[in-house]
Amino acid sequence: MTIKAVKRLKRKITVENLWIYILKIIMDHGEIRGYDARKYLREEYGIKVPAITTYTVIYRMEREGLIKKIGNGDKYYKITEKGYEAFKQGINIIKESLSKLDPSHSIREKTSSPDQSMDETNHSPSTPLNNTS
Repeated sequence: MTIKAVKRLKRKITVENLWIYILKIIMDHGEIRGYDARKYLREEYGIKVPAITTYTVIYRMEREGLIKKIGNGDKYYKITEKGYEAFKQGINIIKESLSKLDPSHSIREKTSSPDQSMDETNHSPSTPLNNTS
């Protein structure tokens, strides 16, 4: 059984943020072509996206100054200083979010069910998030 919320989360942290994976791929492999990015996304991260999606993200990254096209023949890309900075900031955001969500940092007892959890600040039952997207 696939839970829609989990499916949405996976898409948000993978397909909708390919830029951070592409920066990591360039950092690991050096200069790459768009084809290489798509191949490594699939092989290393299990992210399967259409070629047009990969190229669209790459072109946007180039316009934003995260990567730079090099060479005269095939289009190879390398990471820029701005790209390194964006990667560091992105990873820090992910780490911060994970540390807040990590179960070992939870104030709720492990035996309580989500319906019985109490908000620590006002001692009332927690309100579920209403996500209509």
